[in-house]
Amino acid sequence: MSALTPRLEITTKIGCSINCRYCPQNLFIKRYIELYPTGDRELSLDNFKLVVDKLPNDTRIDFSGMSEPWLNPYCTDMILYAYEKGFRITVYTTLAGMTEADFLRIADIPFELFVLHIPDKNGNSNIILSDEYTNLLTTIVNTEKDGKNIITQYSCHGDVHPGLNKIIPENSLISTGLIDRAGNIKTDNDSIITKHINNEIVCIQCSDNFFHNVLLPNGTLLVCCMDYGIKHVLGNLFTQGWDEIHNSPMIHELRSGLKDEKSDILCRDCSNAITITEIYDSYMRYYNWAKDLEKATNNLKYTISNYKDTISKREDTIVDLKNSVEKRDVTISNYKNTISRRDVTIVELKHSVAKRDVTIADKNKLIGEKIGGIVDRDKIIADRDEIIADNNKQIAQQRELLKAQSDYIVKLQSTFIFRILSFTKKIAKRILGRR
Repeated sequence: MSALTPRLEITTKIGCSINCRYCPQNLFIKRYIELYPTGDRELSLDNFKLVVDKLPNDTRIDFSGMSEPWLNPYCTDMILYAYEKGFRITVYTTLAGMTEADFLRIADIPFELFVLHIPDKNGNSNIILSDEYTNLLTTIVNTEKDGKNIITQYSCHGDVHPGLNKIIPENSLISTGLIDRAGNIKTDNDSIITKHINNEIVCIQCSDNFFHNVLLPNGTLLVCCMDYGIKHVLGNLFTQGWDEIHNSPMIHELRSGLKDEKSDILCRDCSNAITITEIYDSYMRYYNWAKDLEKATNNLKYTISNYKDTISKREDTIVDLKNSVEKRDVTISNYKNTISRRDVTIVELKHSVAKRDVTIADKNKLIGEKIGGIVDRDKIIADRDEIIADNNKQIAQQRELLKAQSDYIVKLQSTFIFRILSFTKKIAKRILGRR
């Protein structure tokens, strides 16, 4: 199998105060003290730097190992040193020992993984839900890097503790699987994954180069994170180089053990191990899947080709529509220009009308004034007509009086004449009678 890039898990301290129910801490501590009675219990910052400076540049450094990383007070400094050296960084933590100040110092690091082990309601993980813990957890949960939450995954040994329901987002990726750590946990719990494999095997984590190792505080390099019994020691990174260790007899023994089912290597009880047959079966599944995928891909290509033809026609239609729209836009633009010119003409006409209205108003004012004069004159004439009417009435009355007087005089004259004639006739008769 092809070689994988190196991964080194850092065990910063021997002994983990969390002591989860499904973590073989007691076995690990017992074996470490048996093998290294005077060995360092905490990894010093200087020794960490010594190891890091020996690693291949493409190594991923995982702060996890066999205990909680922040139980070592220099864990934050170690992370910063490894990051400044250009290494990819991953963190697996319960937050035990970490302070908010520690987190703020590393919050801007682009971690490849940041996995948080959280309490479960069954008490399998001995993580205390103190105010300090929940405050720190809330701070981390609400921290984002490049638009994404800094936490990439949660790990929980069962159902999430109800005290965290309001803190952990609902859509979070939570791993709840339990394994027996390559046979290092003895239990009757059916929910724990256990296995023993015969035939030729391969590790899906380490391949056959065994590059996924664990550093202990005394420099010891274990084959992997399952080796809580310290069964396969590859060497010591304080005194040896990376390449030297990975050409050691233990590496060759492990590689041979992958092929020999009688070999007593940890890998045969490991959940990460699979047989060559399983690899072949997986290959056939992937092969058949690839064939189905190829068929589906060809169908999709045919469908896409038809879609492309349809899209091409639609694009031509769209081009025609765009040209039509452009012509309409030109027409509309011309209409707008015409309307604009008409608007200008209307404005000018409005101004002209306004001027005429002013002139008419002035003329109306003058006419009003003249009408006012005419009204005054009409009043004077009316008054004069009234006087003349009165005069005419008086004249008529005088004429009637004169007529009456004239008639009276005529009557008097007639009477007078009649009397004179009568008198004359009488005198005549007298005169004639005398004769």
